[in-house]
Amino acid sequence: MLITKIETDEDMKLSELQYKDIINQDITTLKKLVYYENAKPLLTSEVGIVFGGPDMIPKRVEEALNLYNKGLVKKLLLSGGIGYFNFNRKTPEAITLKDYLLKKGFSQEDIIIESSSRNTIENVANSLNILKELYDLNTLTLTIITSDFHLKRSLQLFTTSLKTPKNIQGVGVNTTIKNLLAEKTILLKEALLLIYYVKHHYISDLEVKDISLKRLKKH
Repeated sequence: MLITKIETDEDMKLSELQYKDIINQDITTLKKLVYYENAKPLLTSEVGIVFGGPDMIPKRVEEALNLYNKGLVKKLLLSGGIGYFNFNRKTPEAITLKDYLLKKGFSQEDIIIESSSRNTIENVANSLNILKELYDLNTLTLTIITSDFHLKRSLQLFTTSLKTPKNIQGVGVNTTIKNLLAEKTILLKEALLLIYYVKHHYISDLEVKDISLKRLKKH
């Protein structure tokens, strides 16, 4: 049996991809799959949601603070508990974010805390459970603030859950990654999770365009 690599430029759905299609892709292809491009100007939102994570301080929280100071978000919801891979097993990420903001003189009244989530799916579900007690989710406007490589997955979870994509926008904070191997590992993880989310109906299906996938063909 001969196995050769073939390339395809066909537009397809994310659900049509297999995990094995992604493993050997180059960084350029992975970026096209993972990154979310939004050139539209930001609108004012009622709530900015800051996700906890490895670079939440200072990058994510400083970007959130910048948007708040510009009047582009009215309140901040800080989302993050003690995740499966957190080194700090005592303090939820949301509490760490809150303490950082308070030291900067941020108003306690404009902070909403979600401190029990352990992963992105729980970030979104728990945040929405809190927000539905405070707002009408059908009209609520949100700005999602997270790392650039994490933004697409996060936004898709919110838009699928709320089914009001016009009310949700995102800000991807630029992430400095030490080397190409680390960058590819992060992108590969995100691409695989996007496929997993679609196949398990956590997010709606997405079109995949303008990429050349190296697939294996058996003869």
